[in-house]
Amino acid sequence: MSEMYDVLIVGAGPGGATAAYFLGEAGQRVLVLERETLPRYKACGGGLSAHMLEKQFPFSFDPVIETRVKSIAYALGGQAITIPLTDPSMRMVNRLALTTLLAATIVALGLMQGETHDVQRPCMRQTHPSRQGPYRH
Repeated sequence: MSEMYDVLIVGAGPGGATAAYFLGEAGQRVLVLERETLPRYKACGGGLSAHMLEKQFPFSFDPVIETRVKSIAYALGGQAITIPLTDPSMRMVNRLALTTLLAATIVALGLMQGETHDVQRPCMRQTHPSRQGPYRH
């Protein structure tokens, strides 16, 4: 039996999981595909806007917040300057913890099954239709 979806999202990282969350909340049938087993580590700067998190998401990110940024430092050519933030609205998170939280949220909403399937990448050859005929797979 095949399922029909309104939206296919490739990648369950922060961007894909966020898109799946909001599309699912809007009533869209969403399928999220992720090639890696979650959670997984991936390098990331980790800076997030507290205002965006509080305004856009109806759930808390407090469990994954590691630091509330109070100042920003810039360095160039052996010189550095530190600027205090009057509105400390930047938060730092670990990408693994953030991805885990978002993935758990979309799994709880039924937007991702949390199942692993062996998906093979097909060998594809594509030709631009205006030059050499139709696309070939």
